[in-house]
Amino acid sequence: LGVCFPDIAKCGLPYVPAVFAFMTFAGALKSRFKDVVNVFRHPGSLLIIMLLVHVVIPTASCGAGHLFFGNNMELITGMVLEFAVPTAVVSLMWVTIYDGNSPLSLSLVVLDTVLAPFLKILLGSAVTIDPARMMRELIFMVALPAVVAMVLNQITDGKVMETWPGKLAPFSKLALIFVVTSNSSKVAPYIRDMN
Repeated sequence: LGVCFPDIAKCGLPYVPAVFAFMTFAGALKSRFKDVVNVFRHPGSLLIIMLLVHVVIPTASCGAGHLFFGNNMELITGMVLEFAVPTAVVSLMWVTIYDGNSPLSLSLVVLDTVLAPFLKILLGSAVTIDPARMMRELIFMVALPAVVAMVLNQITDGKVMETWPGKLAPFSKLALIFVVTSNSSKVAPYIRDMN
């Protein structure tokens, strides 16, 4: 929808960080501090996911980019970023919906938040990224909402964990649609004029 109606969808762009923060908060409601600590004590699954998300999938997208788009480095870099960056919070939402391992998914979110500014080092000069701004945005959209959710679980002895996720789930799904629609308005000119 954002690509088809970018003039309407772009009106949502200023609200995307707050809506994204809500999605993180809702997804983190099924986690406690001790659960996240346990994931880091036994990091096998986390390391495998990080390897897949940040090495295997971006490498495959880079290869596909070279295969289909030759030497168009801007497009290839965009493909690699598309498959490497936004995985964590959306996966947290889906894990929550399907009663998966929320602490593992939240740990992935936290680790991605810490590592995201270092993408500039990996990308070199092909893409300009402001690491300080990115870190501030990630703290607001990911780290703070996750910590608030886990603090609520801590101070209510898990009562929030039992009641709030189900009540917030429909709004999380709508939030995801809103974020994707609003953000896709940014790429509408490129998709419409793609050769």
